[in-house]
Amino acid sequence: MLLDKYTANNALIAAIKKRELITDQVRDRSFSQQTLVKPTLAIEKINNILGSDVGARRLVKEELNDLKSRIQNELGDSGFIRPSKLYEIRKDVNDIIEGNAIGSKAENTRAVASKQLIEIRDVLDKIILSGAPDYDEYMRLYRTMSRPISQIKEMKGITTTASGGTVDPTTAVRNFTPVRFGKLVEQMEADPRNPLSKTQMGVLKKVSKELDDGAMMNLPGIKPAGSDTFKNLTVGNLLGNISANPTSRGVAAQVIETFARPISWVYRGGEDAVKQLIVDAMLDPKLAAQLMRKATPQNIQEVGRSLTQKAAQATYGSAFGTAVAQ
Repeated sequence: MLLDKYTANNALIAAIKKRELITDQVRDRSFSQQTLVKPTLAIEKINNILGSDVGARRLVKEELNDLKSRIQNELGDSGFIRPSKLYEIRKDVNDIIEGNAIGSKAENTRAVASKQLIEIRDVLDKIILSGAPDYDEYMRLYRTMSRPISQIKEMKGITTTASGGTVDPTTAVRNFTPVRFGKLVEQMEADPRNPLSKTQMGVLKKVSKELDDGAMMNLPGIKPAGSDTFKNLTVGNLLGNISANPTSRGVAAQVIETFARPISWVYRGGEDAVKQLIVDAMLDPKLAAQLMRKATPQNIQEVGRSLTQKAAQATYGSAFGTAVAQ
């Protein structure tokens, strides 16, 4: 399958192993030259947060007090600590921030204290760097090599959510819901923090289109892709399908929602209202011409706007609800 290259478990495992193989060497080299450091700035940062308003929150207070105690317990009589040991504490902080820590408490702490933990993590990094000069090179390399891992996880998350976490027992392939998959792809593309590359987004869009096309072929009265019926499918054909199945919530509903959400309000009308709306549309020369156009998303959306106006002017418009009550 097209997505396998980006979502297969072996791809994720391989990316993680590659990161460890390369970055572990740099980290070990950095800590082999380490000198003891004083974590005073970290303790001060924790105390400042605890003294602020957000420090009164139970989960924030518990997590930060525990973190402070752990740091203090690792100090020698001189009040110093090895950067490598401070780094292990820093890893636990990062696990909560990144959602890698398991358990409801860790998840709840992440929800309410991420901002504060990020501030503390940044201070810990500065302290570690002061005693391990190559630590910044290690962190830069680690961030760079973590990017493809994050991309694989994001794409796996989309496929898992779109399939409801289920796998076909006979083929071991996930069965995606076209509408759900399409919405997830749209949300990812609109997210300013989207970590995916243009190529990866292109793959997701291609899969989404293939799912839409597959759903379209399953509509009653529509032949497979490549046939004249499929190639010449018009907006009117789709509306006719709605008219024949006005209360459907199956594949037809998914296709309409995917290709032109503005027209989904048609489902709210009863059978008589839907049929009357289509008759009125065919009697309108301009609207009738629009209905004969190829069923592209843009054409369906234009028809949706025209039908909204038509229904709003009709006595039966109330049957479609608030969508046409404008």
